[in-house]
Amino acid sequence: MSPPAAYGCTDVGDYLRELAPEGVLYIPNPGNGGDSFIAAATFQYFHRIGLSFEVAGRDLARTAPGRVCVYSGGGNLIAPDSRSATVLRMIAPVARAVVVLPHTITNVDELLRDLPESCHLFCRELTSYDYARRASRRAKVLLAEDMAFRADVDELRRRSVAVGIVSVTGELALRVLGGTAAAPPGRAVWRVWCLPRMRRALKPPDATGVLNCFRIDAERTDAPLPERNVDVSDLVSFGTDTEALTALGAAVFLDYIGRFRIVRTNRLHVAIAAAVLGLEVEFFSNNYYKNRAIYEMSIVGRFPKVRWVGSGDYGEGGRAKAAGLCGG
Repeated sequence: MSPPAAYGCTDVGDYLRELAPEGVLYIPNPGNGGDSFIAAATFQYFHRIGLSFEVAGRDLARTAPGRVCVYSGGGNLIAPDSRSATVLRMIAPVARAVVVLPHTITNVDELLRDLPESCHLFCRELTSYDYARRASRRAKVLLAEDMAFRADVDELRRRSVAVGIVSVTGELALRVLGGTAAAPPGRAVWRVWCLPRMRRALKPPDATGVLNCFRIDAERTDAPLPERNVDVSDLVSFGTDTEALTALGAAVFLDYIGRFRIVRTNRLHVAIAAAVLGLEVEFFSNNYYKNRAIYEMSIVGRFPKVRWVGSGDYGEGGRAKAAGLCGG
């Protein structure tokens, strides 16, 4: 699905093919299960549009010079000391071009001011877009929906967990043997090997068929957590270093969410996954504008089973409030 044309969104695929017909160096954005979903959707998209790509390892100082570097989409570019900001400072002066896939962008005024015209920043909602256009002097600022909306969720859910574990382990073996620079770190493989035990923490649906999935990390709000809260994005957090790793994380992430009938969440990509899967969603605010901005940009009017609750509490009061607010 595409966002409304009135927003003036740029076709990411056409843009990348024109900018880098020879292919790109893809730099993963670290993160949780939601970031795995974004990355898996991105890999699918690259294959679908026929874009040649190499996944960057940890030696960007060696591999980035002269290349078209593409940084994964997400919500990481919101602080001067974030990994994405650090990477951009490192590669912008030496890369032929840098493309940041659809991101939420804020609080990085100095970075945006200094980026050269060879940098191309995709924002995934209008608040970030307006901010980045004001703050950037030379970098190109564009608008496109979050990469997760491009996911083939059926294909991801068909992935075998057992095959995924074997693939990730094989990638680690290649790194140990010196066969590839882009491979999962040992801690990621350890989490994958612990997956059977980890899956027991993912509580199965009860008679209500409701998944309460509210953040327990830095973007949590002050609202008390409901009973049986399962922060699936935090639990299914294997990393985003390789295609096999992200596919496995996305498969487990989507499979779990898809078992429920109703999803109540302030996790953006839990809401997106549930929306794309056709589930009923009660979508709450996180601790800044991100959720509301993406709801207004890419969800309202397209996914009628998603209702915006905003800053309502996580109990029945929040559910009642949802009926009186905007949403499909």
